[in-house]
Amino acid sequence: LDVLRPKGHLSRIRSSRRLHEMTHTRREGYAAGLAEILMNGGLADERPRVRELVYITAAYRDARGMGDMKFQANEVDYAGWTQYDSEMSPFQWAIPDSFTMWDHKRDAVRAPGYELAYTLGATQFEKLLTARARQLGDRFDFGEFLDEVLAAGEIPFALIHWEMTGLADEVDKLW
Repeated sequence: LDVLRPKGHLSRIRSSRRLHEMTHTRREGYAAGLAEILMNGGLADERPRVRELVYITAAYRDARGMGDMKFQANEVDYAGWTQYDSEMSPFQWAIPDSFTMWDHKRDAVRAPGYELAYTLGATQFEKLLTARARQLGDRFDFGEFLDEVLAAGEIPFALIHWEMTGLADEVDKLW
């Protein structure tokens, strides 16, 4: 849905196609963060295996991020990175030399920090949620919050944070 959403946005900037992958952190962070937030909010209380799956996928996202950092720091080569991810993957989800591994790594090689963006995006999403909830207090509505985040479009979380809260602490570093 995120891929289709910008096409209907009123802003020319937010409705245009990105020439580079600047939206990955927002898109994947939203998905990963939302899964953990809903789980911690009680959605998985009656299904412990769902909770287990969310924790396993979070741990694997973090491990892939560590592999990405090792690769970008030249601590491992591509084969070493793939082997690291394979060893860290639960239940042998990541098989070296498989199409799935190759396809995923292709994106990660083109965009340094690609794997790390899943974890960073979830953290940024949770930070935004916390800031907005504190700001609004009893007036905070989770559904309205999600609507606001999605309405902001596929722009970096720092800009969404600034737009929604008026707090410029994250964007001040950019100026």
